[in-house]
This record gives sequence, structure tokens and C-alpha cells, in this order.
Amino acid sequence: MNYRCLLFLFCLCIPGADGPGAQPQLQPRPASLLYVSPLPGAALVSRETNVIVRFDGSAADYITDPASMFSAVGSVSGRLTGAMVVSDDAETILFEPDTPFIPGENVAITVRYRSPGAGVESYRFEFTVSPRRTGPEEPDAREFMESHGITPPRRTGSGAPDRIVPPTGSFVPPTGSFVPPTGSFIPQTESFIPPADYPTYDIGPVDNPGDGYVFFTSYVWKKNPPPSFLMILRNDGTPVFFEKSTSFVLDFKKQNDELLSFYEFGSNAFIIMDSTYTRVDLCRCGNGYGADSHEFQILDNGHYLIICKDVQYIDMSEVVPGGSVQ
Repeated sequence: MNYRCLLFLFCLCIPGADGPGAQPQLQPRPASLLYVSPLPGAALVSRETNVIVRFDGSAADYITDPASMFSAVGSVSGRLTGAMVVSDDAETILFEPDTPFIPGENVAITVRYRSPGAGVESYRFEFTVSPRRTGPEEPDAREFMESHGITPPRRTGSGAPDRIVPPTGSFVPPTGSFVPPTGSFIPQTESFIPPADYPTYDIGPVDNPGDGYVFFTSYVWKKNPPPSFLMILRNDGTPVFFEKSTSFVLDFKKQNDELLSFYEFGSNAFIIMDSTYTRVDLCRCGNGYGADSHEFQILDNGHYLIICKDVQYIDMSEVVPGGSVQ
């Protein structure tokens, strides 16, 4: 997937007055600033979060000096360097810190922007980082997956998640419409003889079924489960396509005439396939959050809609009498 953006690298050297206070400070948000993330005053924010702002017009009209537009100061980590990125909508501006924040610290963000007719103005807000150090691949989750025979998320030597990258370096969707390849599976006889580990299923009464194919996955949620399969079936249950996975797979579906997608539990990501069933891309949530397996959509402009999940452990004894401390 191609992403068009402007990238600026800079070091933040801002006067000490921008340091975070004891409590998150709330300043009225300027009318021209339509969106801010994290939410000012938010708590339990991921330590891997970035900062996002969007104004009511072109980002170019509001950017001052890219090297000083954002100030980020942590109460423990101090001043942070990072990169400013303008999204391909030409309106949204992101600040990507070079290093994660420190668990539990308070962070002060100052945005200096050009205000049409008023010169350079600033907006300051604060948020608090979650005290938990680990993210969606925390040891508890990894231990759970390993105990259930699920392949944990893959990692490269540098510690970054693996990413499927097409040989050309950028994904170009095929120009043809999605047609299940006839060579993927052709029953040799009227009776389908499945592989030994192919899942079993029953076909109920068939009463004027609709056209098209049935997309689904098979999995058994237990320790040392049988293989999970991606499957496209005809109405009579014979496969048009199937593929065995080493991990749980969910939410297998057709996105458009060119792309398919499914969720792979072991990768904590959605895998994107082209019309030849070739894996061409992988989509994870950013900012330290995990991907929820229940929904994923590819929009016409190439952007994604995805649900993030954020696991937080709260001492419930502080909320209700007798509550669990874990």
C-alpha cells in the first residue's frame, strides 16, 4: 500500500516553561483545531502513542517551522525528539516520537501553528501514560497463546513486527476482477475426498440458496487445537479454495473485486490477499494497541477501518469493596 506524506526530522529545543505539571492541564481548544489525539487530560494512554492534530483547512496553511511546531516533554523522559508527518489528506498532522514514553509519566504537548490573520499561536495540553509497560503482546498474552498452542506474534531480529512486502516494494492491486482461480481446487470425482486434517462440517437443508460463495474459517478454541482453515465453499459444501494456517484465522471475507482479508491471531494483524490468494500486505494497529479480530474494512481511497483494543489492568479494590487487585 502506498502512503503519500511529507516527513520532517527535527530535535525539539523548547524553553522549560513547556514542562508538564503535577496534573494534566486543560486549555480551551482553538476553534480552528478540529481534532486532537490523545484526548487532552486523558489517562492510561499507550506509551507508544503518537500525537495527531487536524485543523479546519490545509495543513500547509497552519504549519510554522516543522522543527518547532511540536514540543513534547515527559515528566520522567524529558524532551522528546521525533518526526512530523503530514497525512495524505493534506490536513492531518502527526508527531511521531523517536522513543516511547515512560510508563506512568505525565506528558505536555505544545503545538505552535500559524493562525490566519493572527500570526503564530500555541495550544498546550497534557495526558498521562499508562503505568503498564507492556502492550498488546505483553507476557500474559504470549503465555496464554503458547499454552493454547497458538503461534505467538512473529518478530524480526530488530524486535519490529514482520511485515509482508511485495517484491516491488509497493502494492499495486491487480487490474482484473476477483475470480476464484479454477486451478486451486478441482474435485476429481463427484465426491470430495478431503485431506486428513480438513475440518468436518454439515450442510443443512438447501432451499433456494442465493448465488455466490460462502466465506468462513474453522477453528477450535482449546489447548493444542486442530489446524485452522480459510475456506471458500459452494452451496453444496465443496471447496473453491482452502488454505491451512499455523495460527487461528478469523473474519475471512472479500473486500472488493481485487482484495480479500482475514485476521491471523498469531500475528495480531489482518492479512490482505490479492485475487490470486497471494498475501500482499499486513495491517496492525499503531500506537501500541492490539487489533481486534471482529472487523476490518478497506475503503475506496486505500485507507483502513480497524478496531483497536487496549488491555488495562485496574486495581478494583480502589473502585469497589473487596475488588480484585489484579
